[in-house]
Amino acid sequence: MFALASMLNHSCVANARVYFQSGGNLVLRAKTDILAGQEITIAYCSSMLNTVQRRKKLYRSKFFHCNCSRCQDPTELGTYMGALKCPKCTTSPERGYLLIDSRHDDYKCDTCNFVTSSDKADRLVEAVVNAQAKRNVRHPEKLESLLRSHEKKLHPRNAVLLNFKNEGLMASYARLRTLQSVERRLEIMRERKEVCLSVDKGDSRLLGFLCFKLHCLLIEKAMTMQRQQLTPMAGQLVKEMEGNLKTATRILIEDSGCPDEVRKAVFYEGINCKKTMDPLISRRRRSGHEVHCGEATC
Repeated sequence: MFALASMLNHSCVANARVYFQSGGNLVLRAKTDILAGQEITIAYCSSMLNTVQRRKKLYRSKFFHCNCSRCQDPTELGTYMGALKCPKCTTSPERGYLLIDSRHDDYKCDTCNFVTSSDKADRLVEAVVNAQAKRNVRHPEKLESLLRSHEKKLHPRNAVLLNFKNEGLMASYARLRTLQSVERRLEIMRERKEVCLSVDKGDSRLLGFLCFKLHCLLIEKAMTMQRQQLTPMAGQLVKEMEGNLKTATRILIEDSGCPDEVRKAVFYEGINCKKTMDPLISRRRRSGHEVHCGEATC
């Protein structure tokens, strides 16, 4: 259907993105500055996967091994999304991290130079993932305890743990409806946004949905503080809300998947959260519903 767009090559650090408008038109938009003669690339998979996960996914679905700049960087642009705690650095003040080499054969510690095979590292990660699935824990305190035990084996920003926080902890804390639960979800989402900005430069679609999710959580924080008769730091809260809504609007307003609240906020009030926060809080209180991010990979 889109013969020209289908010719775009992949890069894990793509400089462009594609999205569909409501009428079904496909749009190719630059995410970063593109120099004359520079190849235009898009990402075939989520930027929130680490190098091992991305390469496996790309090989299974597209039948090629990616060797872009991110795939060649053991630290994954400084995020350590594929890093494991070194088991041999227990006597050091700070344990080193096992990082996959540029050939993707072995993992090497960045502190003591200990080397282990990728097969052994894969089995360790698989054990962590299986432990999460088997326990079927839903209570936040037990999930936090499980997270701390996993952080003894993996980097805190390993993609496996980022996903665990995004899917497990976010859903668990959402059921509590307390100020502490909102703050924890904000912390998780801010971390996710920070990682996204590091590995997916420019105006990525994921960034747009993350900013919208943060905007919704900040509204929920204001609602919770109002319900508990606490005085919010209005200026700081509004500033962060407006910043996230502006970014979400800039990225998503033409996207067929743009959340309705983004369109309504722009249509009725412009990007002015001082005006929109009270009506949004009132609508949510009347409806009794929360607004959720429309992007599954947030």
